Amino acid sequence: MPQPYRSPSSLWDYVGPSRILLNFRAKSMMRTVEQKNKNLDWMVSFLVGANVVTIPREQKLLTAPVEDMLISRSKKFYDVNSSPDGDIEKVFREEAVVSDTRKRIVRADEYSESRIDQDDWNWNEHADAERQATMNAFELAKNGSNLVVWIGPEGGSYVEGRLNIYLPVFKNGEWSLQGYGIPLLKNQSESLKLGKKLIDNGGNTIGNIEDLRCQPIGFKVEDQKEWLHECQKLMPEFKDLWKFIADGGEEKNKEKVLKAVLYAKEKARGNNVSFETIMARQGFLINAVGGHGTSYGTENVYKFKIEMVNGEPYTELQRINGKLICPVCGEEVGEGVTVCPKCKVNLR
Repeated sequence: MPQPYRSPSSLWDYVGPSRILLNFRAKSMMRTVEQKNKNLDWMVSFLVGANVVTIPREQKLLTAPVEDMLISRSKKFYDVNSSPDGDIEKVFREEAVVSDTRKRIVRADEYSESRIDQDDWNWNEHADAERQATMNAFELAKNGSNLVVWIGPEGGSYVEGRLNIYLPVFKNGEWSLQGYGIPLLKNQSESLKLGKKLIDNGGNTIGNIEDLRCQPIGFKVEDQKEWLHECQKLMPEFKDLWKFIADGGEEKNKEKVLKAVLYAKEKARGNNVSFETIMARQGFLINAVGGHGTSYGTENVYKFKIEMVNGEPYTELQRINGKLICPVCGEEVGEGVTVCPKCKVNLR
């Protein structure tokens, strides 16, 4: 299913920007590790695995030597000269750099079954699985499911997961899907555990739930209009998300971001970089590099070394645009800081 972020906003469509991004392969990479020798391979893997060095969702730590790395950039999320206003605002919500996950919830546009054969399924290594998932979602709908949950786990191009809620409807002679895309901040094991829990609570799949990315989970509920109440019962751990949607938070956030987009477009006069700068000044920061595209912000690929000194990991600070930046996680730090407050790597 055509995707944009991050992570997929929905099984089918990014909610619009996918029309711009259908023909690219997302291979974005934000950081590379420059190693002194091959003996550091295990150390880098250990640091990440042990959470000594943590990687934000917009970055990927790669252990291949720099000289062997092919740094590639995926296409842009949007273009102010050609993208519809609604598509741009959806990008700025789903790709938002915010601490409140709820602000990244996006209601997807309807996706009709006929589009499966019309769309280009070639955006990244997960595209085939997501195409199968889309077909399975429609099959579940035809079998009586009027609430479908799809879990897109992290992995590969996706550095975070996605929880999508679909409300199948039949109108104008064909099936379509409508629903919400929600960030899923769980690892692969936790995502699979969630999927199995939904199966235990009456969910149905077309195939084996172990193949999670291909397997939407269908439910037949008495009243589809009460889907939020059903989600609350099935996944009470996300009660804040369901309440946010129920209280109109997604719609209010949409209106707020759209207003900022219209203002920024008027002032930027077709300049994407200026547009993004104006958006940032209004408080709307966007993920520079996601699983489905890039912004017009910082696009430098920084090389850094991680060295072990007395058993502790160290890296060197970098000065970017006059600011001291931790090259591992991108956090801005003050003069004299010796430990990154975000990823906790030692700095010098």
